[in-house]
Amino acid sequence: MSSVVKRMEQHRQRGFTLTELLAVMAILGILAGLVAGAVGGTSTTGQAARFEVDANTISTAADRFFMEAFPQTYPTSTPSNLLVPGVSGVALVNFDAPLPQSPDRTFVDDYLKTIPKSSSIVSWRIDLDNGLVFFAREGAPLVRPSQARLNVQSSASTSPGGPTGYIVTLDVRKNEAALLELVIYIPAGYTVKGTPASTPQTIGTLAGTFDQDNPWVYGQTIAFTGTLKTTGRDNEWELSIDFPNSVKPVSAGGTAPDSIGRKNATHKVFVIPASSDHAGTLTFQMNRKGEPVGVEHYLAKERWVLTIGNASFPDIFTNPWTPDIYRWNTTQRTTILPVGLYTEVLGNQAVIIK
Repeated sequence: MSSVVKRMEQHRQRGFTLTELLAVMAILGILAGLVAGAVGGTSTTGQAARFEVDANTISTAADRFFMEAFPQTYPTSTPSNLLVPGVSGVALVNFDAPLPQSPDRTFVDDYLKTIPKSSSIVSWRIDLDNGLVFFAREGAPLVRPSQARLNVQSSASTSPGGPTGYIVTLDVRKNEAALLELVIYIPAGYTVKGTPASTPQTIGTLAGTFDQDNPWVYGQTIAFTGTLKTTGRDNEWELSIDFPNSVKPVSAGGTAPDSIGRKNATHKVFVIPASSDHAGTLTFQMNRKGEPVGVEHYLAKERWVLTIGNASFPDIFTNPWTPDIYRWNTTQRTTILPVGLYTEVLGNQAVIIK
């Protein structure tokens, strides 16, 4: 046997070196990570898509269950520990619910093939007034998702390239989830002064109201005020709200003023200025510590009218040079939705600016 053949046989018998094995293991580890990420769908976008698909699937099955049930009812349950005083019309999806007239037929698997895997992450609910299926974090109270309405309009000049202020109007309905975070997207082209002064300065005012459906002095609108100030820190503002300690009923008749049970609060506002190419943001992070313990919903219809810009600082915003109609979008995060899973409530809401 030649020396060449002997060397080849020795090489085959020697096997892989430690360096070669480590290299192969590293490559396999990278490939496994890529495959796991693709299959697991752990990104926010993937989770949002999964929840949307599951919501549509559950909703379709619940509608079929409702139409066949006699009397008509959705497959639900209402745990007493999740009920909120004064709030009704929201229930958990009961995947084991039997059809009233045929107990041998159940929601799963006669109407819905299997329980969605997302049910191990979130709690699925139904708005009984309209059949809307939505999700919330496990253990959240039975209240509706927030459908807050927001409008933004110029408070001063609308001329291209000119300084202006803006009025932000926020309406929140009663017995809906409380906002934790409101993000307002500023269209590209605007200029925003995040810190017009090195020391705290008032750059805006808030006029707010609780509607007559409030639980403190029912039938009487309650007004409150607030101030928007710079903090001396880059691109950070604070919105401080002053609630009245008590409100005297209109028909007093010697009745003592009624306390509204709310403490003053300071909300953080973070500014990312827009550029000529990219949108900016105003992010309102709500401070809920001053609210009654356990309350995760609004107790009355609430309105904020926030004016940004005043005589001292009229140029908080500078309009784009292109004369056009601009669309501002918002997203919300609320107290009943799981943090970090799905931050939008009913998608982006468009606001037209002229």
